Amino acid sequence: MLYETLVKNVREKGDCLALIYNHIKVTNYGLFQNVLYTSTFLSKHSVNRKRVALCMHNSLELIINLLALSKNNCLILLLNPANIKSLKDKIKVSEVDVTLVEDYLFRDFENMLYDNKIHVLTRSQLPKYSNLNDNFDLNVLNVNEEKRINNYELMQTSTGTTGRAKIAFKTSENLLLDAQNIVTLYSYKTNEIVYCPVPITHGYGLTMGLTACLFSGATLLIQRFFDYKSFSLISDAYKPSLFVGIPAVYKMINDHSDKHINTSSYRTFLCSGDPLNSEIGLEFYECTGKWLSQIYGMMEASLISANVCPTSSNFMSVGRPPDGTKIKIKDELIFIRSKTISDKYKTREGEKEINLINGYFCTNDRGYFDKNNYLFIKGRSGYENNSRKAL
Repeated sequence: MLYETLVKNVREKGDCLALIYNHIKVTNYGLFQNVLYTSTFLSKHSVNRKRVALCMHNSLELIINLLALSKNNCLILLLNPANIKSLKDKIKVSEVDVTLVEDYLFRDFENMLYDNKIHVLTRSQLPKYSNLNDNFDLNVLNVNEEKRINNYELMQTSTGTTGRAKIAFKTSENLLLDAQNIVTLYSYKTNEIVYCPVPITHGYGLTMGLTACLFSGATLLIQRFFDYKSFSLISDAYKPSLFVGIPAVYKMINDHSDKHINTSSYRTFLCSGDPLNSEIGLEFYECTGKWLSQIYGMMEASLISANVCPTSSNFMSVGRPPDGTKIKIKDELIFIRSKTISDKYKTREGEKEINLINGYFCTNDRGYFDKNNYLFIKGRSGYENNSRKAL
């Protein structure tokens, strides 16, 4: 879905902006040419139809390598470099053949993988972004005709509440349907700018940032690490429409409330990744006049529900499910039904099918609906075998 969507964008709107990073602006044409070049480089290193771990911070090279791996029909494991302690377990469980990593992580990976035959390529060994000529022969455009590894495109990982690595397998259909849900709910538009300082290697950053922007033609603005000064400068310079943040980021913005915060260009501030503290939400509204739009999702299912129109009375709610997703609650347990749910996952014990009950997946989260059918999350159930309960 990732590479195929890029090809579609090049055909239909090649000169539109696809990416902004460190004030570098990249059109769909420019992005495609870099992806093509990197794909060829990876092929020369036999990185085709392999399981590949991609462990980089937000950058042009991260996006380019992710799309190049998609073109090469690889099954991609996304890893956040900030979570170094959990990486070895995740790599072992996922059984990758190759890892693409930040330079400073090379020694750590070499030590972690010394007893495994896993090829490590560092960022400095990979092609750098190049401002290539936008004029090229459109006949080079092609989509993948070969089938992917068991039709899976991505492996998303979490240590969850158990502290043990768990890998969910995502098909192209999972990713496409999730992107459609996001774009429909939040009305992503071509040429509007979506500012995403959240790691693209995190499921939330991947879906609300990269895949939704690819699918809609919106421009993705990424940042290696978030800081308030950059937020202020970027907001003034580029006038983004949507902001993809987590509670910790909004707290940082609140902490600078003594300064003028210009948020006039933003129509929505998205919030997910961690539970929102009501004080952060209230203070952010006092600073900006805008309520945070909470999103509820999880590794196995991506977006489950979203509070698209938050108000003073419901801003702590995660809203309602998108079309095609159904939610049931029994004894406070939240069950969901959606085509975005992965069909299998993997742990140290091996691969397992996702356990569904009458077509519903138990999230192990507790919650309730208010009188307006807005979903509120109360927390985790603390019991991992709720999936055996009957609906």
